Amino acid sequence: MQRLEFTCEGCDLARYVKLPPGGETDVTLDGWVAHQVVMQENGAAIFENSADLCSACAEKMRHAINPANWPRADSRVRPPPKKS
Repeated sequence: MQRLEFTCEGCDLARYVKLPPGGETDVTLDGWVAHQVVMQENGAAIFENSADLCSACAEKMRHAINPANWPRADSRVRPPPKKS
């Protein structure tokens, strides 16, 4: 029996899934998210990157990309006075 290895790109957690004989399967891991980016130029792939994220790292990523969670500039900060 063969097995697939999934490694989280955020924390290096590894999970293994055993494949049944015959190769007919639908492999899913609860809470894991896979991202794949392919950039093409003139129809040819020039860059390809993929990442698997465990449920904890996927939640951290969702939190990080939400602009509502980004730090805010202090409104009391004023630009320096112009030199005359």
